[in-house]
Amino acid sequence: MFMLGLAVALGVLLASQTIGRAMVAMKRDHSIRVKGTASADVKSDHGKWTAIISSRGTTLVDAYATLEIATAKAHAFIEARGFTKDEIFVFSVDSTTTWKQTEKGITTNEIEWYNLSQRIQVSSGKVELVRATSNEVTALIRDGVDINSLTPEFTVTTIESEKMRLLEQATQNGFERAGVMVRASGGKPGRLASASQGVFQIVASGSTDSSDYGSYDTTTIAKSVRAVVTLEYDVDE
Repeated sequence: MFMLGLAVALGVLLASQTIGRAMVAMKRDHSIRVKGTASADVKSDHGKWTAIISSRGTTLVDAYATLEIATAKAHAFIEARGFTKDEIFVFSVDSTTTWKQTEKGITTNEIEWYNLSQRIQVSSGKVELVRATSNEVTALIRDGVDINSLTPEFTVTTIESEKMRLLEQATQNGFERAGVMVRASGGKPGRLASASQGVFQIVASGSTDSSDYGSYDTTTIAKSVRAVVTLEYDVDE
């Protein structure tokens, strides 16, 4: 009789646990998952642009003399456009050697050219001026300067605070979407069960590009920032 009573007690306990798990599962299933989105147009407030000046000569002295003159011309050109000396950076000289080759293409141990290059960079909040200068600097070629203008980079220094603002808006958007979906069936969104942040998309203004890993366009001044969150709410009857 004792064993029978123990078996009955264990059966009741297991049954109550099963019912409890079922009720929890039902409660968990009685939820809604939505995505909230928010976007904003922003303007870059910082620009960085780099140009590479090159020279060559049969001796290091000749190559450096040519590079020094060219770099001075480029610096003067950039400063004349309205940038201060604190916004212009000149980097160290890089050097490579070109060796002579025979008619059969065999490299010899005789030097043909010393090749020098030097980067000059502008870093400034004058984004429109950075863009204009990067396009105009090739005019130095007519003045005998061997210069290669790289694509300028434009960024938003306040992007983190912008992200926080958009996260708040995206969360509110998700809550409103959940409300629209559940009110039609007589319910309302209840407790927030879970929330996750998606990737941020910082793209050129008007662009529809997106990436699963997020993106940050640096080629344009005008940008669009998009935020996505995934929210799960319990549904209250």
